[in-house]
Amino acid sequence: MTKLVNEKWTFSSLGIWRKILLILIWLSTSVLIAGALIWLIAPEIMGEELGYSVWVLIAMVSIVFVYSLWIHTAVVQRKTGQLIAIGIVQIIPLANPIGALFIFLAYFTSKREVSGQMPRL
Repeated sequence: MTKLVNEKWTFSSLGIWRKILLILIWLSTSVLIAGALIWLIAPEIMGEELGYSVWVLIAMVSIVFVYSLWIHTAVVQRKTGQLIAIGIVQIIPLANPIGALFIFLAYFTSKREVSGQMPRL
């Protein structure tokens, strides 16, 4: 097979397992954002359980959102270098070997797909 050079990569051109991976990432991010919004709108629900300022909460939610967006972009656009970087971030600072495994599987699948070694599903 020849290398796909001018291919337009989209979410709909992903295989089913990478779609499920991204859906799970966005669902977990949505739950976190919803929890933060509830805490910001009605802080009496949480009381003093969090123990840190609102700005720290907003910063944490923003970082998680940007990180999820980075993963989404790297997977959809088949950016293999970024997928390796995300996998390393999953292992070293986040200590998430299962997440890293899925990211590395997405890397190997994307690498084969971009090089034309496997048909798109």
